[in-house]
Amino acid sequence: MIQSIIDWLNGPSGPAWIQAVGSIGAIWAALRVSNRQLAKVAEASKQESEDQVQAILAVGIGAGHYGEMWCDFVRKRPSSHDFRIFWTRSFADVIEASVHTMKQVPAHQLRKVELINAFNGVMSVLVVISSKTRSALGRGAFADQEIALTYNEISQDSALLQTYMNLLRAGLVDVGG
Repeated sequence: MIQSIIDWLNGPSGPAWIQAVGSIGAIWAALRVSNRQLAKVAEASKQESEDQVQAILAVGIGAGHYGEMWCDFVRKRPSSHDFRIFWTRSFADVIEASVHTMKQVPAHQLRKVELINAFNGVMSVLVVISSKTRSALGRGAFADQEIALTYNEISQDSALLQTYMNLLRAGLVDVGG
C-alpha cells in the first residue's frame, strides 16, 4: 500500500497533489494563527475596558469618600466655628476638586445604567452638600436653629450619598477591583 502511494506521488500529478495538500495545510495554519491573534486582541480589549471601568469607579468612590468624611463630621454637630474651619481648611477644596474631576470622567463607559446613575448621584450629592455648606457659611453667624437645620439637611444628604457609594463599591467588586 505504501509503495503504491509513493509510486502515485512520483507520477506526473504527484507534485501537484503535494503542492495542493501543502497549500491547504498553510491556509489552515494561517487561519489558526489569525484566530489566536483575534482572540488575544479581544481579550486585551476586554481587559482594557474592565480597567477603564475600575478607574472610573475609583474616581467616584474616592470623591464620594470625601463627602462621607464631611457628612460624618457634620453628624457630630460641631460648633459653628469648627464647622467653618474644617470646611474651609480641610474639605472645601478637596470636594470641589473631586466634583471637577468627576465632571471630566466619561461615566458612560461604566456601561451599566445603575453604575452611571450612582456615579452621577455621588457627584450631585457632593454639589448639593457643598452648596448647602457654603450657603450656611454665607449667612454669617449661625443661630442655633439655622445650624441645626443645616446639619439635618446634610445628614439626610449623607444617607443618599451612602446609597450611591454602596452601588459604586458593589460595581467595583463585580468588575474585579
